[in-house]
Amino acid sequence: MDIPTVAVTGIVTLVGSGFGTALVNYWLSERKAKREQRLAKLEQLFSATRRYGGIHRAALVRFHAVMLGKHAFQDAEDNYDRVGKERSDEEAYAQIQMLIDFYYPELRPQLEKFLSSRKSVFETFNAFREEYKRGGSVTQFAAPSRRSLG
Repeated sequence: MDIPTVAVTGIVTLVGSGFGTALVNYWLSERKAKREQRLAKLEQLFSATRRYGGIHRAALVRFHAVMLGKHAFQDAEDNYDRVGKERSDEEAYAQIQMLIDFYYPELRPQLEKFLSSRKSVFETFNAFREEYKRGGSVTQFAAPSRRSLG
């Protein structure tokens, strides 16, 4: 082999390995950035879900205590109205929808199950409130707070 061929082969090898190294580094950096972005979006989803669930949780717990005869209805009603005026769940729900649609479509079935359960809870909650306000019997709403494990 003559010297120009060796030099060209060396240069091609250096350029090729440099390009290969750059490509691998880019791929690894891109993968890390996507993983970090996905984690950040997951943290946002967790936060929005906690806000969304927490908005009515305290009020529903109080109404459950009313159902069990351990809390005054009007206090629970006043608390529910105050919480509803102070915080809106629309923003948190919109954020949950957006994050699931864009980043976590695989979580859509779980969101649908959650919304279905939430709807059922609020139907019971609203039926209780209406029956209570009418002065009717609310004993059918006073289910135990814990399920039997037997």
